[in-house]
Amino acid sequence: MKNILIPIDGSDGSMRALEKGKEIAQSFDSNVILLHVRPALYVSDYEMNILHQYQLGQYESIANTMILRGQELTNHAQEILDRGLDVFSELDANKVSTVILEGKPAFAIIDYLESKNDEIDLVIMGSQGLTAGKVHQLFIGSVTHKVLNGVKQPILVIK
Repeated sequence: MKNILIPIDGSDGSMRALEKGKEIAQSFDSNVILLHVRPALYVSDYEMNILHQYQLGQYESIANTMILRGQELTNHAQEILDRGLDVFSELDANKVSTVILEGKPAFAIIDYLESKNDEIDLVIMGSQGLTAGKVHQLFIGSVTHKVLNGVKQPILVIK
């Protein structure tokens, strides 16, 4: 097992996946890729029509606000990845890398895995992410479910 992908969102489930990933990576001397998907910022067609009705100065203010919000999301994503890197601090730093993607988590993870063809040998992810409520904890999370059904790589789901 040369390369392991661990998508993380900061949830307890993803932290448990990190611990299991560390154990497996140490056993097989694997490379680890920690991946976080941050929400995409977008403006709908309706919102664009409204924005075009404003003067340029107001539009620039809105654009600047969106740029700042994007930076906040990227900083938050980096904080989550840094927590993941802390788990792997005992491993060779060259064996652990991070990736920040933007979009809907399940689709971004699937697209990433498809782009890597056969480079990823194992995906390790938590059974539930941040959106899981008490009732949903009885089932596998929607992101995990979509990834399980959307890729060919083996996936280890951690409860």
